[in-house]
Amino acid sequence: MFQPVNGMQQISIALAKSLGTAVVYNAPVTEIAKTDKGVRVGYTKGESGATQYIDADYAVCAMPLTILTKIKADLDPAHRGAVDRGAKAYRGSFKVPWESRRFWEMDYNIYGGLSFLAQGPSPIWYPSANMFSDRGIIVAGYMDETNGGFDKLTMEQKFEASRASIEKLHPGHGKELEKPIFCGWKHMKWNEGSWIGMTPQADYDIITQPDGPIYFAGDHTSHVVGWQEGAALSGKRAIQMICDKVKAARLDSKRGPVVSA
Repeated sequence: MFQPVNGMQQISIALAKSLGTAVVYNAPVTEIAKTDKGVRVGYTKGESGATQYIDADYAVCAMPLTILTKIKADLDPAHRGAVDRGAKAYRGSFKVPWESRRFWEMDYNIYGGLSFLAQGPSPIWYPSANMFSDRGIIVAGYMDETNGGFDKLTMEQKFEASRASIEKLHPGHGKELEKPIFCGWKHMKWNEGSWIGMTPQADYDIITQPDGPIYFAGDHTSHVVGWQEGAALSGKRAIQMICDKVKAARLDSKRGPVVSA
């Protein structure tokens, strides 16, 4: 029941706020290249579309694999293969939220939770925010687009199928639904997929290890796939790996050369 007020996006907004000017917005990455000293990341910024570069000792790449496959990335064959196979395994989940009188609370005493249907868009997701208010957002359908041929429907047909799921569970209330929105992650420009599907253990073992100075993070490098928890844990893992590497290098430099006789 605990969740950020105004949505999960508030977590990333708070992180970005704490980082301040270190965050560069509207700067699509076009290139990741290894260098003699570490890594160089190219990105475009501004209306001119000119490429700018950042040089660093290490890079943590948290891009969805569907996007990483489309840029110039200096990856070794093992990591390239894992990235390409993972990109093809991305799911195409969607959500259809509606605005409505909170009939589920007022008429049925349902406060949060989900109801599942055997056929049609499922589940029905009841909001756990702003309880006892007059109106709210109810989700009718949160699944992969390919289920039941949902991806073949027109937008109007998608909305009607979503409305029908509400009507099945709560007869007479389908007509109360207003202002639907279709959110399909595979259609979103910088996502092109909701989350990675089944990943072979061999590919998981590859993508969770660095490719030289390039480290990988994101829910696709976690067993908590599709959730912010997995993405956050993966970022912590990647940074810890870099810290361990730096500490080991400093320790070796203090020891000096090893001489055997």
